[in-house]
Amino acid sequence: EAPENMAGASTTNEDAPRIAARPRLAVRRSAPHYEGAIVACSKLGLWREAFRIYEEAAESKDGPSAQMAQASTGAARKHRRTVTDNMILGLVRAAVRGSKSLEMKSKDVEYRREPLDKVSNLLLNLEKLHGIPLDAMHVNPVAAAYQKLGLPKEAADLIQACLADRKTHVEMGKTALNVNDVQAKDRESYGILVRGGVADGDWAAAVDALSQMTEAGMYPTERQMTYWNETAEKREGRWPRRRCSKKRREQLWLQYCSRQSPVQEGPSSASNLASEMPSASTSTD
Repeated sequence: EAPENMAGASTTNEDAPRIAARPRLAVRRSAPHYEGAIVACSKLGLWREAFRIYEEAAESKDGPSAQMAQASTGAARKHRRTVTDNMILGLVRAAVRGSKSLEMKSKDVEYRREPLDKVSNLLLNLEKLHGIPLDAMHVNPVAAAYQKLGLPKEAADLIQACLADRKTHVEMGKTALNVNDVQAKDRESYGILVRGGVADGDWAAAVDALSQMTEAGMYPTERQMTYWNETAEKREGRWPRRRCSKKRREQLWLQYCSRQSPVQEGPSSASNLASEMPSASTSTD
């Protein structure tokens, strides 16, 4: 019995060469396809694969430069392949996660900084290559990853090379975009510079970055100040700090409950626990 094709008509062996000769349908790759692939790689920290996909999108014969010159109609622009801002953000995430992956943790710093160096070179030439203006959201994650590897100088150099000082004063409660603040440092950028100065013991650089931050109308958050204090304590050998009395009481309570059975619990056991705990007014900081 002759097999049937998708349309329901029967086919014979004589039709096989004709069917095989038909052109195969293929989906033309466009920017959303490249974006989706790069974002998937970034979630897994596959930075080499992410850069390979980016290079394919940037260097293809239908790439951005050729299409920007040829595509003028709406239909052509719909299918053109361009390097988009989402692709760059995906590359940044892939490089940052790649430098912190389990595979990298067993390597030395020079090996772990390779993905960060690669994406930094791209960011320094981003506007020239693809016409995409740099923003703090591109630079800050890479600079923070440099600091995580113990490279505060590289982090500061990247921020200073890519982002200018903020020219306008930020007023509290206002979020309107000012064109003068494009490619400028934000709160996190200044915070990274302050922490780099603290980590290096360069207090003059840290104070200078903090003063620039406040002059621009931005002030450090509680999280940033805690981070700076921890960095200073680690540098001076005063980390980790001793636990406060509240945490010690909680730890004693958990230890006591783990030792006791439900039958033994009672007023006497509670009084014994109270005698073991430090008073609430006692501080060990």
